[in-house]
Amino acid sequence: MMKILMTKDEVEISGDLQSLNIVGRIISDFLLESDCECTVYADQVADPSPYTMSAQQLIVTKSDGPAKITISEPDTLCLSGSVDNIERFLSFMEFDGQTPNGTHNHFDGLAGDGFVAEDSVETVLTLMNTQQEN
Repeated sequence: MMKILMTKDEVEISGDLQSLNIVGRIISDFLLESDCECTVYADQVADPSPYTMSAQQLIVTKSDGPAKITISEPDTLCLSGSVDNIERFLSFMEFDGQTPNGTHNHFDGLAGDGFVAEDSVETVLTLMNTQQEN
């Protein structure tokens, strides 16, 4: 299951390949619908270490403009943006069966590309396989 761990300044979304693919499909399907908001639930009992808290849900909202990640206290992570920019966000959680455990991508507005809001919370998307590597 997807885990969402965070501090007030940083978020890590992690999961095994299957979990991240399921989350990606749920959000992709939502983007094709007329609904404006979608909720994806995360691991409800995730240990937040080394972060300070864990979110129980990700709320995705279609809007205009760049993708933006915000934290809504106490247990909700929010993603808003245009359909195109939410799709760009999803590309950061695309891993394949050959991707090494622990591989991660940074989604933030530091590049100034206009696809990510400059005030978006820094977000790391991490592949965490459940199997131990030898």
